[in-house]
Amino acid sequence: MIDTITRGVRYSSLVMIFTSLVGAVALIYIGTEKMFRAIWDYFTGTMPPNAIKAAQLSDVFIVRALESLDAFLIAFALTSFGYGIFFLVFRSHRPKTARVPGVSPRQHRGAQSVAHAGPSGHLDNLFRTRRLA
Repeated sequence: MIDTITRGVRYSSLVMIFTSLVGAVALIYIGTEKMFRAIWDYFTGTMPPNAIKAAQLSDVFIVRALESLDAFLIAFALTSFGYGIFFLVFRSHRPKTARVPGVSPRQHRGAQSVAHAGPSGHLDNLFRTRRLA
């Protein structure tokens, strides 16, 4: 019973992942369009119709550049959210460990705990193998 509920919740998270990535793509398009429009208006010398009369062209360009940067930052946040949910829900929770030839899994786990407890300089000595000439 619980397994079917968790599987349903797992696959319903695909909606969150998909919509956040679609929103990120849309915001990247919007930010790009705003930046190109700001550059075009700056170099052609046209002021947008909703600009304040006392504002200079460079002030309007800075505001529009910051608006496009805002869209890019929100797109980055949505992308990070989508990938975070994907790796949280669909990836295994156990990290994969490297297998060392000639070392049993029990010894390997013990060596990992010793390596994590001590300085990382001793990690090379724990897993050093002999080379045959």
